[in-house]
Amino acid sequence: YAAGIDDPSDLTAVKAAAIAAVKTVISTGGTIPTDWTLQLSGAKETTVTKAYFEEALSCRPTHRVSWTDDEGNVWGGMPLRLLVAMVDDDPDEGPDHFNFNDELALAGYQVVLTAADGYTVTLDSKDIIRNSNYIVANRLNGTPIPESDSSWPLRLVGPAVSGQTSIGQIVRIDLVPEKPSYKVTPMENEAYTVGETADGIKTMTVNAGVSGLKYFTVGIEPVVSHSGEETVVFTHLRNGTQLELNATRADFDQVGTAQAGFNVQAGDVIKVYIVDELSNAEDHNPVILQ
Repeated sequence: YAAGIDDPSDLTAVKAAAIAAVKTVISTGGTIPTDWTLQLSGAKETTVTKAYFEEALSCRPTHRVSWTDDEGNVWGGMPLRLLVAMVDDDPDEGPDHFNFNDELALAGYQVVLTAADGYTVTLDSKDIIRNSNYIVANRLNGTPIPESDSSWPLRLVGPAVSGQTSIGQIVRIDLVPEKPSYKVTPMENEAYTVGETADGIKTMTVNAGVSGLKYFTVGIEPVVSHSGEETVVFTHLRNGTQLELNATRADFDQVGTAQAGFNVQAGDVIKVYIVDELSNAEDHNPVILQ
């Protein structure tokens, strides 16, 4: 508006006569991102702020990665393994600011990413060793992901990410130890027949015509290793009643077999378990590792 102008729609005349102007700018690119935090939990607890995340990106070139999706959008952020390295061991061992512990990752744990709405995605630690194809992105097409975007504040992207592992709105990453697991394999013998219960416990049933002292041997193979020693338990049953048991304690990550002897009759059943935390306490059950 300017005084003395007959036609307000005549922009040239208005601009020539005006002594001040007000400029209105409307943004269509989404709201400006506010501050956010990312919770990390593993061997220790760490809170990563937006500022710290961005500082880590600028720390060195290897901390920054980008990826272009099928629609041409360019996502930028840091490798997931870098965030995992912040909490995978305590103290952090190695020459770098953040050192990813390859040995622990090979031993196996789960990397659980959680979104603001509670949705989770779980990855195997072995899959992210020396792998920059899982990217936790904070930028989209050169600018911070807008708060109005369903991915804000962080999204998992990259060549290794499929539909099942895609997740946005990431607010938490947890490192969860895998449950130790062992494969128990009874050795074949003419004195018994190998079987298995409905819940996966191996059995050896004494054959007809067999009696007396017989030995029962199993092979033990770690699937997911357990720290320390485990216990292999042989239980001797007759007509469903337990008569006796034998327990052998060892580090079965190193020892590959276990054996027990029982005085048996035809039809007797020997069940074999591998367990942890075996004790005499009446209020505590051992943890089955198979």
